[in-house]
Amino acid sequence: MELVSSSASTGSAVGRVERRDAQSRERLVRRVVSEYQQMPGLRLTMVQARRLFGLDLAACERVLSGLVAIGFLTQNSRGLYQRRDLAV
Repeated sequence: MELVSSSASTGSAVGRVERRDAQSRERLVRRVVSEYQQMPGLRLTMVQARRLFGLDLAACERVLSGLVAIGFLTQNSRGLYQRRDLAV
């Protein structure tokens, strides 16, 4: 599974420049994935995810949007991000 798409890594998808190098970005994405794998029922709002992962809003949006785009996460009608394979 490719964790960071080429458009997300350049920031072109949302017109933002990614400040992390590719290795740091991949490490961050793997950390987020790991948290969701270790806690299968984890459902987070953007604010909660920012706090848990220590990210600013733009970085958190890029990471979560990227994981939604590749089908690992989904965002429900209440704005909670959860694993797609466990969504009800």
